[in-house]
Amino acid sequence: MRYTIIKSGVLIIGSGGAGLRAAIELHDNNIDVLVVGKCQKRDAHTIMATGGINVALGNMDPKDSWQLHAADTIRDGGYINDTNAVKVLCKNAPKAVQELVKWGAKFHREKNGKITQRFFGAATYRRACFVGDHTGREILNVLVDQVIIRKIRFKSQVYIFSLLSSNGKVNGAIGLDIRKGKIIVFYAKIVVL
Repeated sequence: MRYTIIKSGVLIIGSGGAGLRAAIELHDNNIDVLVVGKCQKRDAHTIMATGGINVALGNMDPKDSWQLHAADTIRDGGYINDTNAVKVLCKNAPKAVQELVKWGAKFHREKNGKITQRFFGAATYRRACFVGDHTGREILNVLVDQVIIRKIRFKSQVYIFSLLSSNGKVNGAIGLDIRKGKIIVFYAKIVVL
C-alpha cells in the first residue's frame, strides 16, 4: 500500500477553535506545528457555537467577575468540572476575547463602544459576547485567518483513524485524505488532541 509520510514537531488533531489557537501559540513560540482536521478549513464544529462566548468583562453588569463566572461554570457543570481548569479558563477569558478583537473579531458593541453582553446559559450576569447568531463562525474565521497569516501548516479533510505510539508515548497518527482516498502517516514529537 502506498502512503505519504509527513513529519512535524507538534501534530494537532482537530482544526476547531482550540486546535487553531494552540497552533498559533506554538508557532509564535517558534515550534514547528501541523494542524490536521477532518473538515474543510473554515467548517470545524466551532461554527456551531451560535449564542456567544461567556466572558466576565462586566460591560453590562459591573459586579461580574471571573470568580463568579467560575462559580457559575462549576455549578452548571454539576460540580464534576476540573476546578483548576475552570479557574484558568474564566480568569483568562477576557484576555482571549480582547485578542480575538485585536485580530479582527467583530463582536456586537454598545453605543459607547464596549462589547455588548447578554444572558446565556446559567450565567448570573450578562456575560455572553456575540456576533449575531454566528459567534462561533466569526471566531473560527478569525483564527483561520491568523493561521494563514502565520503560514502554519494545515491539512484539511483528513480523517485520523489511529494514533501511533512507541514505548508508551504517542508519536503520530494515521489518517485518510478524504478527497484523494490516500493514507497519510504523521510523525511528531508531540501530539495534541
